[in-house]
Amino acid sequence: MMKCVKAAVLSGVLLSVASFSYADAIVIEDFESGSYGASWTRTGPRDFGSVNPAAAHDGGYGVSNSGWAWYTGEAGQLAEGDSVSAWFRMNSSSGRFYLGFDSDAFGTDSFVAAKNSGDIRFQENLGYGYRELNISGQSFEIGSWYLAEVVLGAGNTATGNLYGSDGTTLLNSLSHTFTDGFDGGVAIRSFGNIDIDTIAVDKATAPVPEPSTTLLFATGIAGLAGLMRRRRK
Repeated sequence: MMKCVKAAVLSGVLLSVASFSYADAIVIEDFESGSYGASWTRTGPRDFGSVNPAAAHDGGYGVSNSGWAWYTGEAGQLAEGDSVSAWFRMNSSSGRFYLGFDSDAFGTDSFVAAKNSGDIRFQENLGYGYRELNISGQSFEIGSWYLAEVVLGAGNTATGNLYGSDGTTLLNSLSHTFTDGFDGGVAIRSFGNIDIDTIAVDKATAPVPEPSTTLLFATGIAGLAGLMRRRRK
């Protein structure tokens, strides 16, 4: 009987440890002010495009882009374990969307959705030029929304994920190990009539137990303490 009680208490403790929940992603730009936020800096020679209601994925505004300029946002400082994501829609038979990470004044790395060449790829954009890295074939539908996500893993390895219009169906994925860490910001770029909306960062934070889980954990500890007292008697 004592073994059964111990097992039940230990199961409650283990369940409490396994039931931690994580904080939601932080939206660093949703264009709902009707313009870019103050943290964005244009790095290219041409204007990025117009913030307007027709480009919205959610909320009232998104950005329509037909230019080539990079924009970098210091509000999205990144680190190993974080992820960054953005919604985009292709409105023509050619064009590309770039989700940049580890970005600063000297360049960025980027996850690219390339309709004009039928693939997703990673690039290294030193000086905001480009060097092609690994590539995976991928088709895109005109007028459909997609969610691009970059997960910054251990050992300087980034994983690029492409999701469908529901934001959960994984269509394609690829990874690349970069030569340095992920301590920069976020950048976006596109050309060929692309809409962009809702850029978010999911920070790697320590898990926080839910109130019910905390109570279960405390009950388990109290039960173990009681068993120890009974054994000593």
